[in-house]
Amino acid sequence: MSLLHPSRRQVMGASLIGGIAVYLAPLGSRAFAALFEEQLLTRPAWNDGVLKYRIDGTSKVMGAKVFARDIRARDMPHWPQQQSHALVLRVSLADRIYAGFDLSALGSDLAPDRVVTAADLAHDGLAFPDFYGEDMLLPEGKTPAYLGQAVAILIYQDFTRWRFAKEKLQFDDSVVRYGAVTGPLQRDPWGSSRFVRVAGPTPYDDDVFSCLKEGPVSASYAQHEPVWPKPARDGDNGAQGMYYAKSIDDELARPPADWLVLTRDYATQSGDTAALEPDNANGWYDREKDDLHLVVGTQSPQEVAAGAAAMLGKSRIGMKRLFLHPCFTVGYGSKDHCTMPYYGLLAAVYGDGRPVRLANDRFDQFQTGLKRHQFSMGYTVAVERKTGLCNRSAPRSSPMVAVARIAPLPLPWWAPSRPTRSTTFRKATWPRSRSLHALSTAARRAATAGWKP
Repeated sequence: MSLLHPSRRQVMGASLIGGIAVYLAPLGSRAFAALFEEQLLTRPAWNDGVLKYRIDGTSKVMGAKVFARDIRARDMPHWPQQQSHALVLRVSLADRIYAGFDLSALGSDLAPDRVVTAADLAHDGLAFPDFYGEDMLLPEGKTPAYLGQAVAILIYQDFTRWRFAKEKLQFDDSVVRYGAVTGPLQRDPWGSSRFVRVAGPTPYDDDVFSCLKEGPVSASYAQHEPVWPKPARDGDNGAQGMYYAKSIDDELARPPADWLVLTRDYATQSGDTAALEPDNANGWYDREKDDLHLVVGTQSPQEVAAGAAAMLGKSRIGMKRLFLHPCFTVGYGSKDHCTMPYYGLLAAVYGDGRPVRLANDRFDQFQTGLKRHQFSMGYTVAVERKTGLCNRSAPRSSPMVAVARIAPLPLPWWAPSRPTRSTTFRKATWPRSRSLHALSTAARRAATAGWKP
């Protein structure tokens, strides 16, 4: 499974990003083939063109090492065999100044072998890729941008001391110190967009306007509130989108007599994906060759490869090659553009030449994993009383708003309507489709039955 002796195809497929050569172990490579040779994957068996069972099913059920979380230094043939372990200190308050941390509770026996702080990152020129914002490790004197923001990485060269140290620190509120209360940071939203669609006269005609073709309507900000473009039919895409959105709102506010208009409010709480495998990474920085090897469970390996290479290329570390080993994982989206691979990279860089494993337990994952944020949405749908066909729909009061004027569809009452979605940012979250479908279905039934709101 080593990439130290890549095939000619792999060499040709390597990327050079920010002056760093990046190698992945893709499906179809010798590294993937080795999984079959070592019986970690079962060769496919077919039955009339249908796969009889998952190629990874037997290994997973029997506890074989398939997930990134299972991999240790001794499982990588070319790595040093001594595994180090890391943990991350994080803030539990985000409304006051961070004033450092106190590790005196550990005593000398459990003191970490290496402590990494924001000062180290500044010295070495290491920072998050642009997508993830600022302060990979929060410096003293600043208010955290969010709950659970990392302030330090503690590295241990043996498992036992790491385990006892983590148990001592994890629920001790006195470890991280705070200063004056500032209140949460006031900042612009992560994103605000409107998605507008006006269908043609029939389902077979081109749309009059569609953000799928024209792009979403974006806002500027004033006092951290979105400011939308002024509606104009002959303006740019943003102005046109707002014009058609306003026309839909006006129609719903003053509907024709043969329309039934229903309005409902929806809300959800913030939710954790509760993926079976918590986030993790295991990396080794080979100082002699200036190579970094990283085993990660990620749903976006190309993004990790590009982000890590760009991050290292801008630093003063002097890295030459990045070997990325993405493994089987499950995340329900929580491992797509998540920060764990980059913290694993940091741990490896400061691991003093030893492989370092950074892995969330269930509490860590709940504290730091990507969440589906709560949202509230008012949803209005208009249905033709005679036909029961959905004609207009528009979510209301959502940071990201979708509105649609839908061409009547020749559907029976029980068929789902054309999808109209609304989502809140940062993590995309769709309203519960059953609830919206139930509303549109009930509206059709009520319209054809002559019901009045």
